[in-house]
Amino acid sequence: MSSYKTPIGELPCRDSVMRTLLIFILMTPLMAWGQVVNIESDRSGDKQGLHGSTDLGVSLQRGNVEVFQYQAGLRLDHISGVHHNLLIGSVSYGEEEGEPFNNTAYSHLRWTAMWFNHIGTEMFAQNQKDEFRLLQLRQLTGFGIRFTAFEDHLAIGLGGMSDYEQIEGLKEGRLDARGTSYIRLGKKWKDTVEGKIIAYYQPLFMTPSDYRILGTGSLEFKVDKLFSVINEFNYSYDTRPPEEVINEDLQLKVKFKIRW
Repeated sequence: MSSYKTPIGELPCRDSVMRTLLIFILMTPLMAWGQVVNIESDRSGDKQGLHGSTDLGVSLQRGNVEVFQYQAGLRLDHISGVHHNLLIGSVSYGEEEGEPFNNTAYSHLRWTAMWFNHIGTEMFAQNQKDEFRLLQLRQLTGFGIRFTAFEDHLAIGLGGMSDYEQIEGLKEGRLDARGTSYIRLGKKWKDTVEGKIIAYYQPLFMTPSDYRILGTGSLEFKVDKLFSVINEFNYSYDTRPPEEVINEDLQLKVKFKIRW
């Protein structure tokens, strides 16, 4: 019983399995649904060469209600000099009493080049689907400028993108031009805990009152050099979602991350 009196941060490094178990017990009640496409939270540091990571989240409940959910993601980074190429993919699925209530997937490809110490350019392409928001397909292509400051603890992005959507029940898709901007604040504590707050704003160029907002807060607990546990909060708001779809979503989730 004395082990419960020991703070997690004071556990010996060789007891990484016990640390992982304790973090899991503390954070499992926050296991969540859904997926918010948030690329800033998936950026790595400036490690040169090819590297990547895999994350997985699973939730199972039986008894009065039977619920099963999973989320899996893959990220690949290639950094060479000022150039950073990033590929991300993720799927999420959930069932309650055998009936699906969550089915999403996305892929994102991004190129960033920091030409100067704190100024760079970005280009990206993205595919996304979300069955229960009636989104059969969303395709984005865009570009922008990226600014960093305070040793990269602050990042700001400004740009534009084409936004094609195919909504269930509509015969034709819709192509729009949107602005896309973001701000990210990050902080590390003793190389074992990292916190991030990220916000996106994406208005239509021709109708600024039609916009989307995405917000994320996360804490990553690094168990060792390869393994992390991430607790994440997501909020999204769309001023004009498809009919029968509410305009906001709130998500809490835990992810287990393996770097390689």
